Amino acid sequence: STDGRVLWWDTRMSLQEPIDECELTDGNKENPMMLGGVSLEWNLEAGPTKYLVGTEQGVVLSLNKKPKKAVEVQTRFGLESGRHFGPVYSCKRNPANAK
Repeated sequence: STDGRVLWWDTRMSLQEPIDECELTDGNKENPMMLGGVSLEWNLEAGPTKYLVGTEQGVVLSLNKKPKKAVEVQTRFGLESGRHFGPVYSCKRNPANAK
């Protein structure tokens, strides 16, 4: 959501609270900037634990959520160069190279 968090829920449980969460930041250790997520992409061919998140700031994040481990932000596309000038409303993996 645009509050800078991605939440994971388990429908087999009581849905009172999420089972895991990830804060979307720019990766800066000293002064992290929150990034608001506006689009989410998941594709089984890429891997059952891999997600792409498009943000309001024009950055695309690659997340990896493995069971019983913390969510890992693998790559931040567009922080150094190639940033979009507006929000990323849609993400889609390349079908020829889904991973």
